[in-house]
Amino acid sequence: MIHQLTDGELIAGLGAGKIAILKTDTIYGIVASVNFPAAIERIYALKQRDSAKACIVLIGETTQLMPGTQPTIAHIQLINTYWPGPTTIVLPVNEAPELRPVHRGVGDIAYRLPADQGLRSFLRQVGPLVAPSANPEGLSPATTIQQAVDYFGPTVDYYVDGGIVNNATPSQIIRINSDGDEEFLR
Repeated sequence: MIHQLTDGELIAGLGAGKIAILKTDTIYGIVASVNFPAAIERIYALKQRDSAKACIVLIGETTQLMPGTQPTIAHIQLINTYWPGPTTIVLPVNEAPELRPVHRGVGDIAYRLPADQGLRSFLRQVGPLVAPSANPEGLSPATTIQQAVDYFGPTVDYYVDGGIVNNATPSQIIRINSDGDEEFLR
């Protein structure tokens, strides 16, 4: 069990394709670097997640948007309005093959820039992370690290105890629809 996001083993492990469960700015998430498709697929298998369902990507700063991400002026306005914070913004991406493990063929990636300074600092070190909720598909997201351990046991490389989630409300998700208007998906 790890207790700090600054743990060197955790940072090195994620940079080498390992997976971890940690408290995000909203709920506990199961995370892996966007640079390791095998780690992303491992998360999908552990969660029993629909392979066509894309994951949210956490970033530490806007410069960490993946190459091929193509925000419009309307998207930049959303970014300037809602970030940092518990709002996920869906941004269009090109069809580059290296993006497919993240966007799953849907043509966009849902990004979030957390408000928590410590989490953002961690993300600036490790890079963008896919971060679906820490739960098998169909079960409630973990609100404690022990609940996450109960769900996944030794199949996860690192568990980071961030305390109890006091407000398990997931982030709101916004995209720009085909009419150019904001659309709240959650």
